[in-house]
Parts: sequence; structure tokens; C-alpha cells
Amino acid sequence: MNKYAVINTHVHNVDGIAKVTGRATYTFDVKLPGMLYGKILRSPHPHAKILNIDASRALKLPGVIGVVTGKDTLGVKQGIWRRYKDLCDEQILPVDKVRYIGEPVAAVAAVTEEIAEQALDLIDVEYEVLPAVFEPLDAIKKDAPEIHEGFERNINVTRHIEWGDVETAFEEADYIREDWFKCGGQAHMCMETRAAVSSYTPEGKLTVYSSTQSPYYMQGLLAGVLGLKEGNIRVISHYVGGGFGGKFELDGAIFCSAVLSMKLFRPVKIVYTR
Repeated sequence: MNKYAVINTHVHNVDGIAKVTGRATYTFDVKLPGMLYGKILRSPHPHAKILNIDASRALKLPGVIGVVTGKDTLGVKQGIWRRYKDLCDEQILPVDKVRYIGEPVAAVAAVTEEIAEQALDLIDVEYEVLPAVFEPLDAIKKDAPEIHEGFERNINVTRHIEWGDVETAFEEADYIREDWFKCGGQAHMCMETRAAVSSYTPEGKLTVYSSTQSPYYMQGLLAGVLGLKEGNIRVISHYVGGGFGGKFELDGAIFCSAVLSMKLFRPVKIVYTR
């Protein structure tokens, strides 16, 4: 007879029925009255100054309601570990320059997703391309281009971690191998892409539906970059179609939809493609 409550017993998946029957509500499923659809324009350059952004042609396209850039934000730098100020080095919509290919530079809201996509091609961004670095060991050289101002040799933060008596372990080891190991860039391949629906009211209240692993953490990050009180922000996370740690951070979908909604006073949905 099994004496355990969990081991060797069938554990019911409490949300399994909702998922397999299609009743589970994901951020993609959220629809609000008057909702607009957002798209993000991204940088083609790894390192460049933003000299000017002209959205006049995009705003003339029928169905386009608004465009935001870094100048529509507070310019607050953020990072996933916000309690460590030295790790806050990113403006999701940068004000002065871009630092990687694909960095958001502007976001547009329109009455349909297709119109928002068309509007991106009508936003003119003038860049001054700067020298870039592509390898960590090149980035820390003394003559390397400065990517983040104020960080000598592009070193944001260092952590030295060891457990136990390392020196003794080396002395007693039969064999020691020293080498360099490199791995390529990796991203969590969640079935559900990043998505958000933000709704800001004239009363100063912001509600964000988001595919996030930590609603409270997202509430705190949004308060910091938007200049709002945490109590005026509500984050709702229904079902999450995969996260694996990647959906703890404040991403472009959440931030840009919130900034657009705060400017237009209408709900804005942004869903990333694969």
C-alpha cells in the first residue's frame, strides 16, 4: 500500500483541462473596448547615435493613432535586478543612441495590426553610425568603443564566485585543465511569444495584461520607469505559455504598450512575432 501523498501517485494537472479545451485565456486573447494595436520599430545598427526621428509620414497614414519615441519617456534606465543600481543600464526606448541590432527606437499604435506594421516603414530615423564591438574580450580592451557611457572598458559589473577551498582542491587534484569555453547566444523558445495589453485611464491608473512570470516584480519595474506609484499599477497575468526565467524582465511589448496607452488614453496591445 502506498504510504506517500505525492510519490507514486497520480497528481492532477489543475489547469490541464482549461488548456486542452481552449478555455485558458492568454494575453493574446485579451480584447478591450477601443483597443489599438502596436508595433515596434527597431534599429538596424549595433551602435549609433539617434540624430532625429520623423514620424510625420506615419501619422498621416489613415488608421494610425499615435507614435512614441524615447522622448516620450522619462529616460529612466532599468535592469532586471533593479536593487543593484550598477545593473540598471537600459532604456527600452533609448533617447540618445542604440546599442544593439534590434533595439526599439519607436512604437506606433493603429486601429489594426496591419496598419501599424505599414506605419513602421514610414518612420524616418536619422542615425550617426558608431564603431561597435561584437565579442566580450574585444569589448573590455582599453581602446574598445565605449558602448555604455560611464562604464570603464564596457564592464558593467563583475561577480567573483567560488565555493569551498579552491586552492586546496587544486593542490589535491590529479589533473587540472584550463581552457576557454564559448557558447552562442540563446533565447528561451517559449510557445507563447512576448505580449502585453496596457490600459491607462485619465485617473492615472494603469492596468497591464502581460505574459509575465512575476506580476509584482513587473509592477515595481513599471513604476520605476513610468514615474507611477506601484499602487496605481495593476498587472494581470492569466496563463503563461512558457517562460523559463525569460519572462521576469520588463520587455519592449510591456513598456511600449504602456507608454502608448499613457499618451493616447486607449488600450494598446503588442504581440511579438516569432
